[in-house]
Amino acid sequence: MKKIIIMAVCYCLISCGGIRSNPVKSYPYSNDLLITDKIYVKEIGNPLIEKTSGYQSKSILITKGSRIINSRSKIEPGDVYALKGDSEKYDFYYSITTGSTRGIAIPKDGSKPKYFYALSGTTSLTLETIKEDIEYKAQTTPDASKDYFKQEFIFSGRFGNEARFTYREYINGLARNSFSQDLQYDLSQDNVVGFKGLRIEVIKANNTSIEYKILKTFD
Repeated sequence: MKKIIIMAVCYCLISCGGIRSNPVKSYPYSNDLLITDKIYVKEIGNPLIEKTSGYQSKSILITKGSRIINSRSKIEPGDVYALKGDSEKYDFYYSITTGSTRGIAIPKDGSKPKYFYALSGTTSLTLETIKEDIEYKAQTTPDASKDYFKQEFIFSGRFGNEARFTYREYINGLARNSFSQDLQYDLSQDNVVGFKGLRIEVIKANNTSIEYKILKTFD
């Protein structure tokens, strides 16, 4: 009985001593930006337009790393951490480079960041001191746990009056074979080409590059 009581007290002290993190959800995004009066030039094989939609999170990219005091863990340059939780005092950026339950706690009062890890068997977080000052830049990162959708329209070259293109769709970064299609257009009849709502005005095209305007993006 005494052992059970001691273990229960120890567990309570550990779990109560950590910091609770409230979940922060990713948010929807789309890169569907259209500039109708701009003339673009692309070489053969490059997408003329890309449309991506899905979910993303605020994140930080480490540019200067550090060791962690009292730990073998390191914060390495190039590591990416996504905002997945917060508390009254901290924003918690979890590592997506390693996919672990560790990360960087950035104080909301502007003081120095700390390193954190999840206590085993609990949802509490323990903070550790970072040895040297780290440097990072803010960015956004796609949420890999949710689907994202991407469309591309690629210039494949010109043969006489015929301009050739390839349309592709991706889900979660993987090409969908059944949604890849080769297209041909006769520019002697019309210099506006389109597919799935997309409209592109071809100004000039040859076997190496294309000059064009985007009149309308994908539906």
